[in-house]
Amino acid sequence: MMILRQRPATSDQRLTGSAEIHEIFFSFQGEGILVGEPMVFVRFAYCDLACRFCDTPPPKTPTLMAIAEIAGEVSRLNAAEGPFRFVSLTGGEPLRYAAALRGLLPRLIDSGFKTYLESDGTKARELEEVIQWVHLIAMDIKLPSSTGMRPFWTEHESFLNVARRTEYFIKVVVTGSTPAREVNEAARLAARFNPNTPFIIQPASPFGDFRDAPGADALPAFVRAARAHLEDVRVIGQNHKLIGVR
Repeated sequence: MMILRQRPATSDQRLTGSAEIHEIFFSFQGEGILVGEPMVFVRFAYCDLACRFCDTPPPKTPTLMAIAEIAGEVSRLNAAEGPFRFVSLTGGEPLRYAAALRGLLPRLIDSGFKTYLESDGTKARELEEVIQWVHLIAMDIKLPSSTGMRPFWTEHESFLNVARRTEYFIKVVVTGSTPAREVNEAARLAARFNPNTPFIIQPASPFGDFRDAPGADALPAFVRAARAHLEDVRVIGQNHKLIGVR
């Protein structure tokens, strides 16, 4: 793991040559279709949403890093712990830093990496700016009952319209409060763009004050709801928590 220097961050997300970073580290992908894949994670600071199941505590002081510094640390970890195929851009929400990603992603590709973008699926305009350098998108569809927030169906539809230009899969986090009809609606939206979309149902994990994890008996109904529209439906938990890594 990289120990970040504490350098004052800026709230101006329009910076083109730098980004606010929480941490850069090596681990194994714990979610989605690449579960178990060793990779370097670049965790960007801050997110515009406030999902009640979120298990990423906000950094007290993010570090402002230049693109060259980020790319250099990724290369250092690759030499020390790799080789790795993928670099995960995670968060927070990486697309808050689309201007910086326009500089970072080509550098990572030139260094031989594939880019794996993890996103909340609400920033279509920002995705448009970087889609040409993204190999795989892990897109969340935010279910209102799970997040405790308003629906984002319109934003997700716009995001999918851009994401369809590269490889992507969809993840929905389900809780003990999630009705099957919301999973059905998410799958219906996904099928409009690609009926072969991998669709991951991820049971929320207890974290902090959050205890509304779904019971195992609820999962078959979620799968049936999604398979009304899609064939590639899977239930995958947070594997990194099971094996004791970050």
